[in-house]
Amino acid sequence: MSIFVQFADVLTSYVSKATNKILVQIGHVVGEVTDGDNVEWWQHYGFASRPPKPTKGHTATQALVMKRGSQDIAFASQDMRALEIYGNINFGDTCVYSAGEDGNGQARSIYKADGSINHYTTDTNTANGRAVYAREAPDGFSWVAPWGTMRFDASGFHINVTVRKSAPSAISTDAASCGPHDAVLVKRHGGKAYASPGSRREPSSRPDFRASQGPAASSDGAGALRSDSSGASAPS
Repeated sequence: MSIFVQFADVLTSYVSKATNKILVQIGHVVGEVTDGDNVEWWQHYGFASRPPKPTKGHTATQALVMKRGSQDIAFASQDMRALEIYGNINFGDTCVYSAGEDGNGQARSIYKADGSINHYTTDTNTANGRAVYAREAPDGFSWVAPWGTMRFDASGFHINVTVRKSAPSAISTDAASCGPHDAVLVKRHGGKAYASPGSRREPSSRPDFRASQGPAASSDGAGALRSDSSGASAPS
């Protein structure tokens, strides 16, 4: 049996109803020429993904395909539309991402050599959107979005929330911090969110994180969360 390797564009992908395997159709995106169907999409164990749809007549996921008499196998792939998504990747770093149907999605998890894990996207799922991310690291946890920030580390629990008051154009920012052994009570009342320290507890006690809901927001959206103008920076 002769075997050779071919370079091809991935024109579409689907899941086999009979075997539940991911299969692809290969060919050339420029000219929309089909060169193979029902090609098995082989990946690393523990990972399952389907490539984005091609940009018609222009760009598609590319694959190396082992052509065999009985079954063709796509065993390696890349998509040039997603090269910027993993940012400043360094020695020992790993990035797992989803570029979406069009190859422009922003969802990713970046595992850094410093021990941190960064889950990142944007508020529009486009490269021009504002950062929304959570960072877990040896020195603490942080969450950042256009609507506020939260940090939990050895210095305590810190919250900064931007909310909209009754007037749509009015923006106010409320911040609160609690020490590592303080309880925190988070409230939302009259279109305003805030946090205040509770009673101090012994170091061995467990902080009491509670939430209470204030009056319902009015029909004009008063009290709804609103993005600030500063945006947020992506993790490096």
